[in-house]
Amino acid sequence: MVTFEQIDPFYIIDLSSPENPTIAAALEIPGFSLYQHRWNDTTVLGIGYETSENRTIGIKLSLYDVTNPETLAEIGTPLVLTNQENSWQYGEALYNHKAILFDMENSYFGFSVYKSYFDQYKYYTLNEYMIFKVDLAAEQSISIDQVISHKAYYTESENEYWYYTPYSIERAVYVGDYLYVISSGAITKHDIQNDFNQVGVIQF
Repeated sequence: MVTFEQIDPFYIIDLSSPENPTIAAALEIPGFSLYQHRWNDTTVLGIGYETSENRTIGIKLSLYDVTNPETLAEIGTPLVLTNQENSWQYGEALYNHKAILFDMENSYFGFSVYKSYFDQYKYYTLNEYMIFKVDLAAEQSISIDQVISHKAYYTESENEYWYYTPYSIERAVYVGDYLYVISSGAITKHDIQNDFNQVGVIQF
C-alpha cells in the first residue's frame, strides 16, 4: 500500500477480517512510492522517489517480494535515476498509472521522463521515453533497456524550449512486435525484437 504521505513504510495490509484490517508488515527503506503496481502474484513494482537528507534525489524504481509478510523485502538493488545537482526530474507515471506501458510477456515497462539541465545560467528540460527491463533473478532487478527521444525532430534549437516541446513524448503503445512512441510532433515505430531500433516515423 502507498498512502501518498511520502514518509510511510511499504505496508502490507491484512484484510482477512474486513471489519478489523491490520498491518501485517511494514518495510522502512529510503525513499517512497507514489504508485505501486502488481508485477505478478508475488511481486509489486514501486515507482516514486529516492531520498537523501530530507530531499528527493531521483526517481526510484523498486520491486518487492510480497509472498509472505514475514519475509517482505526489496528484490535486488533498486534503480535510482539521478540527475545533476540542484536539478529535478519527474514523469506523469508518478501520478497517473495510465502513462505507464506494461509488457509482462517481454518483461519490460516504460514511461516518459522529464529532467532539467543547466546551460548558460538557465534551466532547460529534456524529455525521454525510458524502457525498463525486469529480471527478478538479477542483482539489479530493474535496468534501463532503451532510451527513446524525439529530440532529432526539433524544428528549433533545443534551447528555445525551456519547459515543454512539441516533441515531448506522452505515450507509447505496442502492436505485435512494434512499439509506437507518440509525441505531439511525431510518432516513431520501433522493432521490439531488435533492441527497439527505430524503423519508421511520421512527423506532423
